[in-house]
Amino acid sequence: MRRWEGKKMLLVANPVSGHGKIRRHLKRVSNTFRGAGLRVDTVITEGPGCAREAASGFTGDLIVCFGGDGTFNEILNGVDLSGPVLAVIPAGTGNVLAKELSIPPQPCKAARAIINGKAITSDVGRVDARRFACMCSAGLDAHIVRMLHERRTGNITQFHYLPHLLKNVIDPPGWEIGVELDGVAHAEKVNLACVSNTRSYGGPIELTPHADSQDRRFDITAARVASPLDIPAAGLAALTRGMTECGFTRCGRASRVRLTARRDDNVPYHIDGDYGGSLPVTVKMEPEPMRVISA
Repeated sequence: MRRWEGKKMLLVANPVSGHGKIRRHLKRVSNTFRGAGLRVDTVITEGPGCAREAASGFTGDLIVCFGGDGTFNEILNGVDLSGPVLAVIPAGTGNVLAKELSIPPQPCKAARAIINGKAITSDVGRVDARRFACMCSAGLDAHIVRMLHERRTGNITQFHYLPHLLKNVIDPPGWEIGVELDGVAHAEKVNLACVSNTRSYGGPIELTPHADSQDRRFDITAARVASPLDIPAAGLAALTRGMTECGFTRCGRASRVRLTARRDDNVPYHIDGDYGGSLPVTVKMEPEPMRVISA
């Protein structure tokens, strides 16, 4: 009998992701899974919360997210971690988790990689009541995410980030974020703090190049970008796995991270690429990891 023969699967597809990519490939992706013997139920999301609701009521064997990191995050926050195995077919903007799991970007190839892949355990973080698979980051990057969140009218591509990035390069906010690792002060007066389970941040960028999603600890990179003159060095370091070697960064590992700010700063944070709110926050490691398919 084939590995997935007779197993029950939920395919959660977000039509907003991928500029029509999902609707074009959904039938072929579904047929690929059915060809492996899976009994496939499909949910096409209609808005925020739909993916989470679908995952929370599913008691089968496998949930596949056909969408971006935000859609997967909803599934992660709805699912029982001791229940179904999770998987992702990338169709979003950053596709950080899919890259970490070596899932190819082509939908049908991704489906076949999931069918032939292996289930691994991967750490899950938590901010208050919200889980995350990849990262929680505060400061400059989250400020851009917040501005896009406030102005979003449809699909987002990486090009949408560019004008907001340039604005912050020219005039970076003077925030003073404090970073505490496992109860010990680690950094202060930084304006970017990334707490991550993954090496990838999105695209070719790596803010935490030595992260290990199975070591039960977050990797943290805290940086102070004080002027436009700092940007070339920061960009080069992020593209060449060199963030841990930069003089303006402080890196570390911890299972509990506290991010604080001056009361009147209103420093934003994001969770897996979605705006989360304002500091302070405490980032903890979820006691139970998720099971997810890696190619």
